[in-house]
Amino acid sequence: MAKRKKVFTYKFMDGEQSFPSSLYVICTESGEKVKMYHKQLVKLIKRKYNNNYKLFKASYVKKGNRINIKEINDYDIRPEGYRKYLITAYLHFKNSSLYSESEKRGRMTFLNDCYQKRWDDTLEDRSRLAEL
Repeated sequence: MAKRKKVFTYKFMDGEQSFPSSLYVICTESGEKVKMYHKQLVKLIKRKYNNNYKLFKASYVKKGNRINIKEINDYDIRPEGYRKYLITAYLHFKNSSLYSESEKRGRMTFLNDCYQKRWDDTLEDRSRLAEL
């Protein structure tokens, strides 16, 4: 008989998630699968992604795929924070029932336009990654 895998449950800002002891996460830039230990993953989400699991799923970039900041003197880290803000705001309006459908669509379109001006994909693509 096969041994049952132990599952660990954690509370995030956007709900509870259950993980096995080690799991694969997908880099949003390269599509590469990265193996992580559950404690390492939770610590990363709390520290870098404001304890928001959907934001992590939509915008995780593997460490090796990041720009080497030391080689570029005028690199500004602020756009990455703005990217996370746009993704979080888009997911909020997409999942919210507080607004009328037309108001939600208007705000989501505005956020998507802001995102597309700076990056080459859409927020709808990022939100699909978050829902997987």
